[in-house]
Amino acid sequence: PSLHGFSANLTYYHIRFKQRIDVPNIPFPGALDSGNEYAAYIEQNPTLAQLDGWRYNYPYENVTLVPGYGPARTFADAVAIADDRFQNIGQTRSSGMLATAAYGGAFDRFRYRLGFNGAYIFEFKNINVPGAGAYSVLNTLDNPVSFRGRLAAQVHRARWGIAAFLNYVNGYNDTTTGVPVQIASWTTLNLTASYRMFTGWSHWGKTRVYISCVNCFNRSPPGVRRISDFLGYDPANANALG
Repeated sequence: PSLHGFSANLTYYHIRFKQRIDVPNIPFPGALDSGNEYAAYIEQNPTLAQLDGWRYNYPYENVTLVPGYGPARTFADAVAIADDRFQNIGQTRSSGMLATAAYGGAFDRFRYRLGFNGAYIFEFKNINVPGAGAYSVLNTLDNPVSFRGRLAAQVHRARWGIAAFLNYVNGYNDTTTGVPVQIASWTTLNLTASYRMFTGWSHWGKTRVYISCVNCFNRSPPGVRRISDFLGYDPANANALG
C-alpha cells in the first residue's frame, strides 16, 4: 500500500543481427594475401577481360598517373580485384538494459506524476565480414552511446496541465580523427502546457490544446568537426531541434 501509484519495468536484451548491409572494408595491402577472411571478396590474378568489365561498368581512376603515386601502371599490371561494395554480409551484436519507473498521486486538488526512462548499452560490436574479428563502435561518432535517459514531471489541476522533460545523452568519442576527440554530453529541457477545452464525458470532453517548448534553453548539439559533411553535429545522437 505504501507504494500505491508506483510502477517500474526493467528489460534486458541481447540481439544478434545477421546479413546487415555493410562493406567488407578490406585492409590493404595485407588482405591481398590468400587464405584470410577477405579471400572471398578478392579476385587474385584477374584476366584482362575481368579487368575491362570492372573498368567500363564502375567509376575508375588510375592514381598511378598522378605525380607522386608512380611509377605509372596499366591495367595489365593489376594483381587483384577487391570487391568492396555494399553487401548483406555484416553482423552486429548488442546487449543492454532498458529501465522505466513512474510514481503518481494526488495532493490537494493537484494530480502529479514523476517518471524516468533510460537505456544502458553494455555491448555494441560489429563484424564486417564472416570470420573477421568483432570490434566495438559503442560511444563513437555516428553510433549508439552507452547511456541516455529522460526525467519527466507532470502536474494537472482541473482543466490545466503542465509537464517538464529533462533529456540527457552521455559524452562519447570521435575516433575518425586519428587521435580520439571527446564529444560532450548533451542535456536539454522540454516544457509543455495543456488545457482541456470542454467538460463532460463525451468524446469532445477529452480534447486538449497543447503548447510546447522544445530545447527551451536553446542548447546547441555538441560540435563535431569532420571533413565528410557540413552538419557540424552527430545526427545519430542529436538533432537540430533538441
